[in-house]
Amino acid sequence: MILSGCQNIDSGIGIYAGSHDSYTTFGEVFDQVVLDYHGHKKEDKHISAMDHTKLNCPPFSPEDASMI
Repeated sequence: MILSGCQNIDSGIGIYAGSHDSYTTFGEVFDQVVLDYHGHKKEDKHISAMDHTKLNCPPFSPEDASMI
């Protein structure tokens, strides 16, 4: 559970789920990390908004725009 965090010390968290079972086995730890880092409670639901007109995206830099 901590190997990836030790190998990627520039990560902001340092804890990773190695498998789906990790979320179950270590759920209390992961739930608290998600709450502290992202502000999402376990019972929160993600709502997908697929309407592109509601996106608020900054323009591409000239360098990035030239590659599109």
